[in-house]
Amino acid sequence: MFLRARLKLTLFYVAGIALVLIISSVALINTAEKNIRDTYSDHLESGEVFDRAIFETNERVERTVYLIDAILLIVLGVGSYILAGRTLRPIKIALDAQKRFSADASHDLRTPLSIITTESEVVLADENATASDYAEALSSVLGEARSMSRLVEDLLFIARTDTAHHISNKKKMAIQEIIEPLAISAKKQAEQKRIAFSVSDIPEVFIAADEHHIRRALQNIVQNAIYYTSSGSVEVEVIKNTENVVIKIKDTGIGIAEHDLPHVFERFYKAEHSRSDVSGSGLGLAIAKEVVLSHHGEIDIESEVDKGTTITITLPLA
Repeated sequence: MFLRARLKLTLFYVAGIALVLIISSVALINTAEKNIRDTYSDHLESGEVFDRAIFETNERVERTVYLIDAILLIVLGVGSYILAGRTLRPIKIALDAQKRFSADASHDLRTPLSIITTESEVVLADENATASDYAEALSSVLGEARSMSRLVEDLLFIARTDTAHHISNKKKMAIQEIIEPLAISAKKQAEQKRIAFSVSDIPEVFIAADEHHIRRALQNIVQNAIYYTSSGSVEVEVIKNTENVVIKIKDTGIGIAEHDLPHVFERFYKAEHSRSDVSGSGLGLAIAKEVVLSHHGEIDIESEVDKGTTITITLPLA
């Protein structure tokens, strides 16, 4: 489809170029003939010689102009083909991304649906199933349903950012209001994995933020840090600067390979260590980035395999 569109666009460019060359060539030949007549009229008395000189010279001029036109048309035709490709490239990239997005979303929704279907069919087919079996199956179905619900929420959030629905429900709030509730739930998760979780002293600073979205962004990052840390610690550090507040989430987890780092904020991208993990959608960090950017902030990541990861968020002060 894109090759056809590229060829059509190239033909359009070439037709325009050819038209310009024809008009300019005719004008150039007419100008050359006039110059020849003006030059020879003062020096030639014989009309026959004069006309022959005009004809021969004009013929050479025409051949030269047409040869130059042909060369220019070929060169500019190739240039037009390249230009058409560049013109269509953003459209192709957007369409490819949309196709990949749809495919990945379908895949991530299909997995919990398959589990729900299988669990239900197994327990319903078992004539000797007990109340405990039904309870276990329902528990599994509920967990998968919640997983699907989270994924749908993530997809809706991404869709809103794609259609230019910017986060506008911002208010001035203290950074403690965001970090402290998050730290309570994160500490419980860390204790279950027997890893340390700590938060530095939080300075008294205010930011203009949508509480729900900024908390969700930080929660995504902290949960990732805890999930991929099997031993050691996860630390949250909050630093106040002159114009902004810096939030650093450090972990001693498995880290991210260097070739994965440029892609970790891409939608549905899963680093090498997490590709076998069916529980994650690959949208957590993408959403975090969208939220931070919508708050006019910045987000960066540093990581080393088997040593840990540090994600740094910088937000402007209110």
